Amino acid sequence: MLHPPNLLSKFRLRAFDWRRLRVALLAVGTPWQQRLAVSLGIAIGVCPLLGLATPVLTVLALWLRLNLPLIHAANYAVVPLQLALMVPLLRLGQWVSGAEFTPLREAIGGAALQGEWQQAVQSCGTTMGHAMVGWALIAPVLFGVTSSVYRLVTGSESVVSRR
Repeated sequence: MLHPPNLLSKFRLRAFDWRRLRVALLAVGTPWQQRLAVSLGIAIGVCPLLGLATPVLTVLALWLRLNLPLIHAANYAVVPLQLALMVPLLRLGQWVSGAEFTPLREAIGGAALQGEWQQAVQSCGTTMGHAMVGWALIAPVLFGVTSSVYRLVTGSESVVSRR
């Protein structure tokens, strides 16, 4: 009796090799460049405008000659934090700019449901503007903290001793 060919035998499934991933992420660049890539990926990765961080980080990585997979791995690792910080960043931006606190549902959804699309778009733009103000306030602090923690964990040299 003839048996049909076993299709799974043609595809050799291997266990995921974490060593190869580590080499791909950490083999390129000096420890200072790796620290910069991780810190930028995290600080810019929490930007409240969804989809903005990826092209910005790509341009920065190419311009500064940083490890592109490492900067994007850091960016994608903080996506849950990015989503969790959207409303706190919005509230911080509203507080700093002196705007009144309005619920998001009321600010954006109310005008859209009433058919006032221009007001809905303007309200959405204002809301995202407030969130960007909040992000601009915490991004430098987040960059500094991330850079310090990365340096402590990995023991990489300081920026001054790089030269």
